[in-house]
Amino acid sequence: MDLQPARVYLFQNLEWMLWNLFLAAIPYFLSLYLFRPKTKVTKIWSAAFAIFILFLPNAPYILTDIIHLYTLSFKLASVRGLMAAILQYSIFVILGVALFLKSYQRFEIFLVKKLKIYVLPFRITIFAILSIGVYLGRFYRFNSWDLFINPISLLQNLKYLLSVSGVSYIALFTIMIALLYYLYENFSSLAKLK
Repeated sequence: MDLQPARVYLFQNLEWMLWNLFLAAIPYFLSLYLFRPKTKVTKIWSAAFAIFILFLPNAPYILTDIIHLYTLSFKLASVRGLMAAILQYSIFVILGVALFLKSYQRFEIFLVKKLKIYVLPFRITIFAILSIGVYLGRFYRFNSWDLFINPISLLQNLKYLLSVSGVSYIALFTIMIALLYYLYENFSSLAKLK
């Protein structure tokens, strides 16, 4: 086992953590442009919306990166190092979840008002689609842009979505992000009442 000071691992984590946060921030910043009141749907808007949808799974994907903390815990030489790693991962996950919740909230409010659709079926459908994206990213290492640069391989791997592990993961992840969003929505409502 390669036991090293925590600072080595924490520094190595920064590269991929910042990259994943950047990918999670793309839909957030697009949501600021896309889902403003009185927004007109144009060709540019449609292209930006497609990018938003394509990159949106990157934000909840960050929740799955916690698996790296488990692996890292066996490599750290001290309890203090482990505490520093837990703090680093906590900040990373909180930022990723916040980017997801804000991005999705703007998206839902905009579309529900525009299309006058029922919120719950829409929400569950979107969360299931996001969970499929997270599953393909976590287990088959696909990225958002693979839809364009690696479409054949992506299509070939879609069959795994129907496996027991695929269906189970997607269902559980859908429930998890639905609960997260439910809690966020309710705490936001309570905060507005105060």
